[in-house]
Amino acid sequence: MRLTLTNVLNRPVSGKLALKLGDLTLDTPQTDLSFQPHETKTLTVKVTGGTAVPSNSYRLSLGFDAGKDGKLAHQEELHVNVIAKRTINVDGDLSDWKDILPQPVQASASAAQNLTEKAWFPFEKFDEKVKTGYAVAYLAYDESNFYFAAKIADDTPNAGDVRYATRDDDQYFYPEKTIFITRDNKEQETKREELTWPAGVRRYTYRKWPSIPSGRQVDNLQLGFNVLPADKKGWLDCPPGTMPHFMCYKTTDYEYALNPVAPKYGGGTEMWRLSAPGVPRKHYFPRQPKAPIDGGPVADGKLAMKRDGNTRLVEAAIPWTEIPEVKKRLDAGESIKFTFRVNDNSGPSYELAGGRSVSKIDTYTLQPYWMAHWSNEIEFGFEK
Repeated sequence: MRLTLTNVLNRPVSGKLALKLGDLTLDTPQTDLSFQPHETKTLTVKVTGGTAVPSNSYRLSLGFDAGKDGKLAHQEELHVNVIAKRTINVDGDLSDWKDILPQPVQASASAAQNLTEKAWFPFEKFDEKVKTGYAVAYLAYDESNFYFAAKIADDTPNAGDVRYATRDDDQYFYPEKTIFITRDNKEQETKREELTWPAGVRRYTYRKWPSIPSGRQVDNLQLGFNVLPADKKGWLDCPPGTMPHFMCYKTTDYEYALNPVAPKYGGGTEMWRLSAPGVPRKHYFPRQPKAPIDGGPVADGKLAMKRDGNTRLVEAAIPWTEIPEVKKRLDAGESIKFTFRVNDNSGPSYELAGGRSVSKIDTYTLQPYWMAHWSNEIEFGFEK
């Protein structure tokens, strides 16, 4: 476990740091620390004893007593972040994920708390009383793919949306001819007048809110990978003279939407590439220009979505050819940063990084960029 602490004061600070991580034994539960003004220190603390819990959730309690300079208390739920080495059959049956560490996430404290067994057994559906706002995810990989699965408490089924690969963009704009209806209440008459769009004027006015791949009032998921160093992301991380991450900064290099397709659009599922190195930042609105390197459907990806009562089941495989910079870090024995977002057609949306101390609110983490997200800073290692 690594802890990063910063002295935000304009003067030196000294004090005692005390740590507790569930019922686990730590090699340095207490230590004395001294900071220069605005100094940041990173500490490595090892777990030396204790018993693993099936839910993979450990309550961190941290306290720093600096005497006259004040005290700091912090609590947070931590997880062991390991991507298992396992080949998965993507069919919506999560029995392949047995014994893989779960990554639980909830929308708020109002979500069900005692879900240890349901997290540990991927193939067990949630109880009917668990309505919404809670999910458990699982991560794995093999020589060919990165795998992701989730089971989500969701009591409001949603048929899905359009298939974006074949979306009819013209349907979102006013047609060449429209009918203008007026009613004369005095005469009790309704008048209909045909209007023709002026010749040579592009029909650009929306007639309805457009469907976009990242989702709007649908049941879908978004996956984000943070793997490129800051100098390779193409963004200024912070203005000269300011601290790193002073402003919004780029933390997602690859992003994918896992979408259900409504029966009236052919049914099934669609995996859509939202972001990748070299892909311009856009939301894939109707008629948005194409780019030489662009997002779009992932032809070689595999995606299965099912329902079992109030439980939504999602299983996906992303080939390494889609995310080569992630594979490079795996081959180099390095970790990656990863997050996901659960979207619900009528319930809360929530993210793995939500409320975590390593992250901050950053609208540019995931799409759409006009919504609040949490920076993609949770680190995962690969099982050997």
